[in-house]
Amino acid sequence: MSLISNIRRHKLHILSFGLLVIVFFTQVNYINREQHCEKYAIRMHTPTRFNEIENIREALSHSATSEEVFQRLQNASSNISKFHDRSDDRTYEPDGYKAAALARRLCLEKRLNHGTFVPVARMHYIPHRNITFCSMAKTGSTFWGRVFVMATEQDPNKYSQPYDVSLSEVYGGIGKRFTLNTNVTLNHDHFSFMFVRNPYSRILSAYVDKLVPPNPTFWRYFGLKAIEQFREGMHKAPKSTRKEAKHNNDTTLVGHDVTFAEFVRFVTDAELHQESPNPHISSVKKHCRPCSSFFTFIGKLENIAEDGSYIMNKIGISKKAITALETNISNLTKDDAITDSIRGPFGWKKDVLKHMSWDKALQRLWLKLQMRGLIEKDIKLELSDQQIMSMTSNRLIDIAREAHARSDPGKLKQQSKAVQKEAFASVPLKDLTAFRDAFKDDFTLLGYDPSPQEIFNRNENPVEPTVYFNKL
Repeated sequence: MSLISNIRRHKLHILSFGLLVIVFFTQVNYINREQHCEKYAIRMHTPTRFNEIENIREALSHSATSEEVFQRLQNASSNISKFHDRSDDRTYEPDGYKAAALARRLCLEKRLNHGTFVPVARMHYIPHRNITFCSMAKTGSTFWGRVFVMATEQDPNKYSQPYDVSLSEVYGGIGKRFTLNTNVTLNHDHFSFMFVRNPYSRILSAYVDKLVPPNPTFWRYFGLKAIEQFREGMHKAPKSTRKEAKHNNDTTLVGHDVTFAEFVRFVTDAELHQESPNPHISSVKKHCRPCSSFFTFIGKLENIAEDGSYIMNKIGISKKAITALETNISNLTKDDAITDSIRGPFGWKKDVLKHMSWDKALQRLWLKLQMRGLIEKDIKLELSDQQIMSMTSNRLIDIAREAHARSDPGKLKQQSKAVQKEAFASVPLKDLTAFRDAFKDDFTLLGYDPSPQEIFNRNENPVEPTVYFNKL
């Protein structure tokens, strides 16, 4: 009886081993095929197929022989599962594939559905590469517009790296050249990607970028609406009153003094009650609808160095251009932020002067650069009346560049943290909680902490700003 049992056990081990080998090499062959067409990560339930091998390993690891076999298989699978596309090296798996797989899995588990397709205005497409990009404001969308323009330029020598593409080329051409002509439901045939950002840093970036500097359009669109909805004692003014105030240079109905706390409430309300909020404040779930489409890759702005290089290579940007960008990315990004921040207000100076003096406008512009961590807060913009009147955008750019060069990088880093701390401390805790709850799907799907200690570890009452946000 013992002999028969041993024979049966031996046969079972042989059968298990044979089954294991067949399954393993089937999986290896499948994965190699997937890697070859670069669609291996587009799966609904798991980041990789190696989870199946792991399940078999656990189920059959009864004996030393099986454990040894599975250890070898595990070592082999770990080598294969790494994916890296540096063109000649495929041993690295970008986190963006894992983020997309996680989002798809959570969409299924939580049964989330945010619509059947992504509107065409939000999608950019490179036909000859079958690549689709959902553009999210405040997550590097302008940069990716530059990349798309560069990738489809016929003259290979026109641009040495993406920042050589001007903003006019981006905003003037990307809609015509890359927008799909029909609504799309993304599927396995597309390599589709988007970039996201922590919702807290994104809302702060929107406020600093659109409402701190002189920008009458966003003052009216965001600022005035937020004040009318949420400032005590305010109500929506009729159109006739607005026109009269504008004619008389009355700044009380402009929206330039909207607080960050009011803006947070405005964004929360828009997310809860509008089907399609403005792209600068909309959630990812409403804008790109990751639970309704099949995104291959979700990059994060916080990991732009690695995710960005991978996507640029995928789109077709040359190694030379990527290297040129990577070697000087910090300086290029900061200089672009300075020039873009300054040129805009000079372009709509006439409209700005209807609401405030040019001196005040320039000071707000300088404050924005300080709040973005580009210029130390102790470096002031001190101009005479004559300098203010004769100031040009190029001259102010030179002044800002000089101030940035004099600024200590360590202090700038601490300054950025101080801006964030002061901003969220000025918001009542109940309003931060409401914002968190309104954007809960974004936090969940994209893997961000919904209740970070640096924001929520405090009492209910807000703290009056005293350094940055009190100057508006």
